[in-house]
Amino acid sequence: MTAAFIPSDELLALRERIDAHDQELAHMMCQRLELIIQAAPLKPRFEDVRLEDRIEEIIEKITPIADQYGIDRAYLETLYRLMMDESIAREAKRWQQINDAR
Repeated sequence: MTAAFIPSDELLALRERIDAHDQELAHMMCQRLELIIQAAPLKPRFEDVRLEDRIEEIIEKITPIADQYGIDRAYLETLYRLMMDESIAREAKRWQQINDAR
């Protein structure tokens, strides 16, 4: 039987900082989604919900941030593409709700 892992004080301190960032990220992601959902009624056609040019514009704006931290740009790109796919799905649902009611 192996002994249970006991994190050091240094690791516990890092975990606290990570947890704080997780809280901030979660709030920011929710706020971002709220803004995206607000955009749904401003788009006249369903096809306007997902605009590939806009997605690429966002990727081009955010991926250089990784360079400031010495992190591979693919890390941010992967996370942002997933977040945008999920956001677009929710915006599309909202667009449908609005337009089905008309």
